[in-house]
Amino acid sequence: MLLWAFAIAAAVGVFGVRSGGVSTATSGLRAQVHFPRVSRPGEPANWSVQVDKQGGFRGDLSVTTNDSYLALFDQNNVDPQPDETDIEGGRVTWTFHQPSGDTFEVQLDGNIDSNAHAGRHRGTTTVAVDGKTVTLHYSTWTAP
Repeated sequence: MLLWAFAIAAAVGVFGVRSGGVSTATSGLRAQVHFPRVSRPGEPANWSVQVDKQGGFRGDLSVTTNDSYLALFDQNNVDPQPDETDIEGGRVTWTFHQPSGDTFEVQLDGNIDSNAHAGRHRGTTTVAVDGKTVTLHYSTWTAP
């Protein structure tokens, strides 16, 4: 009986790929992370961070994410390419020289790595710009 329930759930897409998003804001700075909420190895997976700053950016912007989360991806491309990359203490920091306008977005295009183990993968991303910092927490569940 349980096997039939599992098969029916799979047939109607219960275990399909899904995306999600989280956002946070503080005094004129808003950040959003879009990520794969549910996926499986080999499936396309996009991850992005969008930052909105009232009045524009007055300095460099940094995006820091835990390395263990980024290792979930077989990365094809990061756009735009960061001006600087620092990997230290289990974190990857991408620095972008003063973005123009009020909105900045960095996108990672890839697939869930074929060696990713099934289960929950927790991500933490911190955005820092103009002396302000916001942190976002999220997770991706990979199915076998």
